[in-house]
Amino acid sequence: MNLTGIFNAGVPGIIMFIIYLASFILPVIMGIYLLVNFIRAPFRKAASGIYELPMTRFVVVIPARNEEKVIGHTIDMIGNQDYPSEMIDVIIIADNCSDLTAIKAREAGAKVYERTDSLKCSKAHALKWFFESGSLDKTKHDAVCIVDADTILHPDFLREIDREMAAGYPIVHGRVGSINPHESFTASFMTVLLSFQNRFWHLPQANIRRSGFFAGTGVCITLKCIEEVGWDIHTLVEDAEFGIQAVLKGGFVRYCDHAEFYVEQVNDPKSLWKQQRRWRTGHIACLRRYGFSLFKAVFVNGNKNAIAPLLLVMIPPFCITALFQSILAPVIVLIAFGPWFIDPIMFAVGIAAQFVFNFILQSFVLRMDQRFSFKHWKGICGMFLAPAFYGILDLVCIFKPIREWHPMNHGETDYLAAIEGNGRKNIK
Repeated sequence: MNLTGIFNAGVPGIIMFIIYLASFILPVIMGIYLLVNFIRAPFRKAASGIYELPMTRFVVVIPARNEEKVIGHTIDMIGNQDYPSEMIDVIIIADNCSDLTAIKAREAGAKVYERTDSLKCSKAHALKWFFESGSLDKTKHDAVCIVDADTILHPDFLREIDREMAAGYPIVHGRVGSINPHESFTASFMTVLLSFQNRFWHLPQANIRRSGFFAGTGVCITLKCIEEVGWDIHTLVEDAEFGIQAVLKGGFVRYCDHAEFYVEQVNDPKSLWKQQRRWRTGHIACLRRYGFSLFKAVFVNGNKNAIAPLLLVMIPPFCITALFQSILAPVIVLIAFGPWFIDPIMFAVGIAAQFVFNFILQSFVLRMDQRFSFKHWKGICGMFLAPAFYGILDLVCIFKPIREWHPMNHGETDYLAAIEGNGRKNIK
């Protein structure tokens, strides 16, 4: 690179160039970490053919607000678990509902707790209220399985979770897929993104016996762990925050690739923006609240189990950095070489090459996750724009964060029709 132009631009040009180079450090470290983990342990391990008698007594807790369209089917699918029914209780927290959620849930055979609190109306508040109500009985239950109202559990889900809990893991989450993977551009995008997380984040971490993080639904936590960690949630992402708190207290978040569950993805850009904005606001809040403690745990105390949650809360800064790089790169080129150096054709070729690489990479990931289909082409293309999308979103979340939790609308998807053609296994 011709640095003459940079130095001729004076102090502003030099500072800009230094910041630009420094902006690559953390993303490169993160990329190397994920790549090394993936190369070390990229493949799924076959489930053991030996199945001992079930040991864990589960209470499946479903916080629900105005979920009358889906709650009955979700409860029915829990009843289809390949697990002793006497070891499963289903409880619905009908939280600030104005529809027939409670009635539908009772009709489906679940026990319902109704809660009304217009000031504390998030999922985290609903769970805290339930945990503090004294409704959990250690003589009857060993673990809580937290499931969203739009979640469909594979019949083997609890059996696979039980294997992990019997091995001593206090927090176990499963492998997420989409009920409606091809229904829209946004649904396809989220499906591809989830497969990327499964294969590059969760599975390699599990294969090397290292703690990870979980996301909202499809997670089981022992009552002992909840008692030890407490349920003291301050952000909009109770899943990430509880996992961070547990790891900082010596806990372990275990990923079980064979425990599959499916969720309904949003079907329009406005809903995607709203959903992701809540999550990213929560992650940024977790970075502010726990960032220093996680850095200390990793780099001072040598706690490798804190690496994954640290990287999780660092993703917003990474995405902002990527956005910054994409904007600053042309400016650096102009300063260093002048406008004559920018060739529109070469620029277009470079963009096209990046797009092709992304398409091949995401197709490879979907193939490894056994979910590849040419119907995912919209989602694969969307992943090319993901860094810019999330960079802009994270900037918005920093300067205009969401203050309150709002539920997403569910039930627009034909669950039975979608499930029949979804994923690697028939989950009906």
